[in-house]
Amino acid sequence: MPSSADAGTASVGASSELWSVVADLIERRPVTLPLPLDVLRVVRRDGLALRVVEALASPVDDAESLRQKDVLVHAAREGSGRALLAASKTASLSEAARSVGVRALFYKGVPLSVQLGEGQASRPGADIDMLVAWRDVPRVAALLVQSGYSLKPRYRTVPPLLERLLECERTYSGPRPSVDLHWAVTGVGFEASFADLWARRATVTIAGTDVATLDPVDAALVSCVHGWRELWASTKWLVDVGRQLVGLRDQWPQIVRRAYECRCSVALAATVDLLGAIGVALPPVTGRPHDGDTSRAVAAVLTDDTPTPFTAGQWHEGSARTRLRGSVAERHRDRARMWALGAGRRAWRSVAPPEASP
Repeated sequence: MPSSADAGTASVGASSELWSVVADLIERRPVTLPLPLDVLRVVRRDGLALRVVEALASPVDDAESLRQKDVLVHAAREGSGRALLAASKTASLSEAARSVGVRALFYKGVPLSVQLGEGQASRPGADIDMLVAWRDVPRVAALLVQSGYSLKPRYRTVPPLLERLLECERTYSGPRPSVDLHWAVTGVGFEASFADLWARRATVTIAGTDVATLDPVDAALVSCVHGWRELWASTKWLVDVGRQLVGLRDQWPQIVRRAYECRCSVALAATVDLLGAIGVALPPVTGRPHDGDTSRAVAAVLTDDTPTPFTAGQWHEGSARTRLRGSVAERHRDRARMWALGAGRRAWRSVAPPEASP
């Protein structure tokens, strides 16, 4: 019977394999099969199957590697189908918003995949993120209702004032995928007006339609904030942000400057530290000191530098993230909530809420 030390060593090795695969995908290096089974499970569940298939080293000739390749190809086909459906919906929503004179930005999901040069089918997602100015929320909400979507019940009883201050989106369900209608990119951690984001927007072609999206620097910073706030619950997010930042290495001074302007330097610095912990080297985030406690805590959990190692499968199931939430990250999240209330009150001074949507 293996000792506890042996079990810990095995856990470290399994998790190291996962982060090795993630680093290879970020740097676009070949991935070699077979993978440990818990790593294979995370790859399938986190929507990385197609990226792994595209990165496979050749030849794949032993029985276990061939079996795993078949499993990954099947998962990739399912994910590609969802991504192509999201691409079609994104294009139609972009055209519909344009037809009623609404400026709309689409980000994450398919727009991010296309912006990274991966094509429309590489990154399956659960929803479509659509950002509009606060004053345009009623018009777009009515447009979504006309298109067969309905506001999720938990949003129907929220007074507009509280919604404006405490939320950043409404979720509309209906024809898959669902739509997250944003008037702010994220609830806390990224400060930029819609006018500024629109002025420096980029354009991608999705399903034959020109779709407005965040410029690459804004998109990378939003990915940092999103992953940092959600404690990197999906390895897909880590691959996304890694590829974004690696592709912007030659614009690093601009990234750091924008991070300070948008008040997200903490998230950027923590993400850079985290990527460094799994072997992806990026320039430092210079300037004032960043949130080193949270950054080190996340990096320690991801690299198993803890007294009780866990497997990659356990990370995906949430046990490791739960442990992290109970430590330093929860304290910083509480501070973020208090900051959000203050920021919301400041924003409210000059912006009135829209009327409730149908």
